[in-house]
Amino acid sequence: MQAIPDISDFLHEHISNLHLRIFTSHSQDIYDLVEQHEADLGFTLFAREYPNVHVEPWFSEPMVVVRPKGTLLSGPVCTPQELRPENEVYNYNGIRFQDWHDEWWPAARNSYVSLDNANLIPLLLNKPGQWTILQVSLARRMAATGNYCIQQLSTPPPARHCYLVTHLHPTRHAARILDILRPYLQDLAKTWNQRTLPEEAH
Repeated sequence: MQAIPDISDFLHEHISNLHLRIFTSHSQDIYDLVEQHEADLGFTLFAREYPNVHVEPWFSEPMVVVRPKGTLLSGPVCTPQELRPENEVYNYNGIRFQDWHDEWWPAARNSYVSLDNANLIPLLLNKPGQWTILQVSLARRMAATGNYCIQQLSTPPPARHCYLVTHLHPTRHAARILDILRPYLQDLAKTWNQRTLPEEAH
């Protein structure tokens, strides 16, 4: 998650002698770790009802089409019909995205390749004509390399949501961290939610 360096710097600036342990895991594991007090907090793309766990929306961001440079583009906005399924580098983005996706294209198994980790996309999205759908923050990061262009979809998929997961009864240490961190997370969310989509494809 791109916000981790900012969050890490913020916590170290505001809490002395802090040892910060960061690790990645599947959503189910994140809920388990928080529920068992093995993690003070977690971030996940999936909201679930879980014993002794509090889940709250943190931020959301739109999804856009990313294509390699050299792809012939119709303009800043494309329709789903323009995107050929055999050229898709498919990245799983949750059930709501999957349902929307399957309304427009065959099952992901008919795509060029299917991934469950968006960080692999730059390694495989490298031929003109290929396409993928990503959250706009990652799309902008890829476009900044000069190797990709961004298009909006005329019928966009559901926004990508991120949730903050904490324990209903946090430890004293966790409560202190959350008291300091929560206002900063709210400010970050406001900044991201105010960002506009690209106005044109390049």
